[in-house]
Amino acid sequence: MLKFHHILPTQYQLPNVNSNDYLNIIVLGFKVTQYGIHRGKIPSLQDIVCVLESLQQALAVQSLHAMFINEVKWMLQTVQVLFTIMEIYIGRISYEPPYLPSCIDKEEASSIYNNSSNPLSSCIKLYQMLSLFRRQHKNKEMFAKIPTYIVRPINNIILHLATSPLFKNYVRTPLVVWTFGWNPALGGDTGTSLPEIPSDFLQEKEVLQEYIAIVNQIGWTKRTEFEETWASLLGVLVSQPVVSDESSGEAMHTEISSLAIRGLTSLVVDCALYPECGRKATSKYQVFYRHPTFKLGNTKAGRQLLKVRGILDDESRFMTQRKSHQDTHHQNTSLNDSSNLSSSLQSNKWITMNTERVLSSSAYGLAQSSVRSFHLLHGITPMKEELYDGDYDSATMHSFEYDNSLSNDGSDVSDMFETSEAETPDVPTNPAPPLSPLRIRDGVDVHSCVQFLLELYTEWFRTTAQTNQISGSSSTIARPLLCECVRSLLLISDLFTEKQQFEWMFVALTTLHNAQPADDDILMQYITPSMCKAGSVLGLNSETSENVLRVLEPSLSSTLLSCRTSALVGLLQCIESYPNPNLRGIIDLASQFIPPNFVAISTCPSLFNEDYVVLLASVAFYIIEKCHDAVMPEFTSVI
Repeated sequence: MLKFHHILPTQYQLPNVNSNDYLNIIVLGFKVTQYGIHRGKIPSLQDIVCVLESLQQALAVQSLHAMFINEVKWMLQTVQVLFTIMEIYIGRISYEPPYLPSCIDKEEASSIYNNSSNPLSSCIKLYQMLSLFRRQHKNKEMFAKIPTYIVRPINNIILHLATSPLFKNYVRTPLVVWTFGWNPALGGDTGTSLPEIPSDFLQEKEVLQEYIAIVNQIGWTKRTEFEETWASLLGVLVSQPVVSDESSGEAMHTEISSLAIRGLTSLVVDCALYPECGRKATSKYQVFYRHPTFKLGNTKAGRQLLKVRGILDDESRFMTQRKSHQDTHHQNTSLNDSSNLSSSLQSNKWITMNTERVLSSSAYGLAQSSVRSFHLLHGITPMKEELYDGDYDSATMHSFEYDNSLSNDGSDVSDMFETSEAETPDVPTNPAPPLSPLRIRDGVDVHSCVQFLLELYTEWFRTTAQTNQISGSSSTIARPLLCECVRSLLLISDLFTEKQQFEWMFVALTTLHNAQPADDDILMQYITPSMCKAGSVLGLNSETSENVLRVLEPSLSSTLLSCRTSALVGLLQCIESYPNPNLRGIIDLASQFIPPNFVAISTCPSLFNEDYVVLLASVAFYIIEKCHDAVMPEFTSVI
């Protein structure tokens, strides 16, 4: 029942008067498990899965979660049991100080660690488990010993625990900071609270790296947490000089600035988590698919095809469930979905998904939002609407409740497309839809954060382009930092809500591209998909399509595989704008690039990674689906 608690009518949800009883039963299961382990009896895998899944599903319910984190005894006991379960399978987890400020001597720290009733002991063990999961890719052999079905519940439970007031301050503090001489006093009722890390210590590369990794792992739950983290990272960024010299003396400033930009970007991107902003344990990133609803599924022939599709879907989901990096709190990857949901019902949804997406629901990637989603959600109309089929309502979208009380404030970004719009006065202007919920999420002003980053990048890009064009010298901004800024722009563009933002993005990147060396593949792998996205959202007129084609050609011919991969992502976004006569050159380029690469993949598959192969196939089939009248029959035959 708890698994689908959020979709049940109110009268069928778990009554609040019974919440305490339900949690007591779950805690009793943990006590029985702990008692058996202490008596030398290792519980069965079925029993462990039962107690872990019960707690995981309970913590996903807001009322039960609030009640659970207020019981300190329950929290401490849960951490100790989880830690013991992990040690059963992977052996003893080493205790490597310092886990406490250096003002606490080693003997006292060891005594605290071994005292399971001490809240600090649970803090340290929770931090140890979080560190293991944070470095799961480095500990593959260790995690291979743990049964797949308990890896995911343990991970989700410790994420819930890490955001509770009891553990939050401690687990958000990188342990490496103790080695730099920071010795704060432990406070609070339980003696586990720590103050915010001073900016001077965050300017140390090792501390900053670990701090960003922790924030990315556990997320945030309140607006104040977001603002404190934002202020801390911003303080680090403004304290570093912007340098162009990549010598050893200045490289450290560039690395720290790049890390700060990456941290600010991921913090803003986490605002796209749904349904709860910033909560990694209960939410997933929204994906707006480019494919329209599968209308054939409502016909007799379509239903028969979906039955066949359902068999393959069952196998696909069964294989997905066996991957330990998937999350059971997502309905499409949960442990028992295949037995509870009809395959034919799920296939209709599956067939609208982006075929090139191989990421889990908890991972963020390129093309997270379709071109149509920006048109529908934010009222961004292309420059020439007659080039579109106008069937925006058929796009597969999530439903939102819009807040009409919020005002659509103006943007500081200047309108750089006034000339293009002036040339098409007959295009009707549709009223904008209600304000997107991405502007303000759970009290966080996402729009202002995105706008701040835009203005920051505006200044840096303008200065870099002017310096390169006038003097022909090297960039005034170090190349790694410049690449990180363009990468950040590509990711946060999914949170754009105004047409002017895409206009600025396209013009700024076009100027930056014209001023950079043509063989800079590292920078091009970020510029190409960014310009394709901005151009497709705004509408590919003749001038825009020429600029897009100018960045696609060198990217597709690049020797850097990641550059070709990002160019394929850009092609998908451009093709979504079809039918459009200005797309002819882009489609011709794609039809010339894909067939020989298909042959290369079939002859030497070991030379290519999964992302590239899946993207290449997705672009090929998307062209056949959308632009079959624009390609030669030989193209289809090769595919």
